Amino acid sequence: MAKNRYIKLALSSLVTVLSFVPTWAQSSFMQVYGSVSDDRPSGIFETNEQNLVFFGSSGYQNYACMINGYGQVFWEHIYNNKSDGDMLKDGFQLNDTTLVLAGDAGFQAQEANPRVTFIHTNGTIIKDTFYPLTALTAGGVHRMINVPEKNYIFSVGAGLIRNPGLQGSLYVQKTDYTGKRLFSKQITPNVVGHLFKHPQQEKYFVFGKSTKITLDSNANQIGTIDSIVPIGHELLDIVQLEDGSYYSFIDDNFFGYYVQKLDIEGLFVENWLTLPNNRDTLIYGSSLHRICVNNKKEVALAGYTFLVIIDSLKQVKASKPLLPYYSGILTKIKPSKDGGFYGVGWYFANFDSSSYDIYVFKTKPNGDIRTTVIEPQKLWVNVNIYPNPSKGIFTISGVAQNATAQITDVLGKVVVPQFNVSNNAPINCEILSKGTYFINIFVGQKQHRQIILIQ
Repeated sequence: MAKNRYIKLALSSLVTVLSFVPTWAQSSFMQVYGSVSDDRPSGIFETNEQNLVFFGSSGYQNYACMINGYGQVFWEHIYNNKSDGDMLKDGFQLNDTTLVLAGDAGFQAQEANPRVTFIHTNGTIIKDTFYPLTALTAGGVHRMINVPEKNYIFSVGAGLIRNPGLQGSLYVQKTDYTGKRLFSKQITPNVVGHLFKHPQQEKYFVFGKSTKITLDSNANQIGTIDSIVPIGHELLDIVQLEDGSYYSFIDDNFFGYYVQKLDIEGLFVENWLTLPNNRDTLIYGSSLHRICVNNKKEVALAGYTFLVIIDSLKQVKASKPLLPYYSGILTKIKPSKDGGFYGVGWYFANFDSSSYDIYVFKTKPNGDIRTTVIEPQKLWVNVNIYPNPSKGIFTISGVAQNATAQITDVLGKVVVPQFNVSNNAPINCEILSKGTYFINIFVGQKQHRQIILIQ
């Protein structure tokens, strides 16, 4: 099942003195997480409580982690009980207590079957569903959309039709909120990439590198396959705005980059911004390939090493380094609720062995982040709290002999003063009312925090 891992970036002096972090506040950090094998993230999202959940693979196994606004780990999972090569690829928060993560199970194409996992916000895996396909097909979930008005999740991914030969396909799946698969389908040609829903109609757009396909709720193709960029150009990333329109970020492979404005049908409106071919400069030499837009309609572009923020007047507001030059690859960047940005990517821990760690960053609205990386701390390798949720009696395992703990409510008020913690010794907190609490475990000046639920 799950096992905790060590953190490769110190939480700085802030972490050692804070007992509760209610919001992101003005926090700004760069954290790197890693294990002994390759760690590769696929995505990240912000919860209703402004925590970050990021996910991908660790040593070719499913990996998911929740951290707070200062990078402290609430919980981590590394799990793989199907086949070597599992990877989570998309996720969202379903309701106040449930997160949904999805991906594929299996490293090789013919084994890449879809998988959906429901996880409680406290880190408990509620249900992990693996959907084996027929002998002639394969495919995993790459993108999901929650459709609350219909109570289902619409997903797409990559697939293969192995009769005859290896032919690419688009895999489509619809599941309900219990993980039950309502239907699945594979169609050609293979347009796999970004998934969006029309804001007013029950139809879906799948954007690939150069084409777009429109599907109805039963995965039937609507109209023709649309070309979305000129020949020789490539769609790098695309983001949907609140009104249902889009900004697409495109590389013309010769002159530079440009940002297009698209309408709610995904059709071209205008070239909103053009970045010239200045790839020898520090900004554009960082291979920009991700885009997002915050609530001020500021556009953030990011690449291997740089974050560029462009205001609504198309002026560069900030350009900040994410990592030392070409020491990482960005996977996702998104706007945070406080006006800043957050993202996740790969960090080259060891060039010689091709070892990767996961880096997570959170910025202030001006793009400021911290980037100091130090050696890993192995203090909290195997901490486990069970059962969780509980009626108020639970056990902590994996702590050091001199550990102490205290419990706070969601407002930061101490409800159980500091007490000694012994491995596997029952802790009685039946006096607490039903609700969500934080247990803070201390060894000297170092701290570990996890969510506990009293039912």
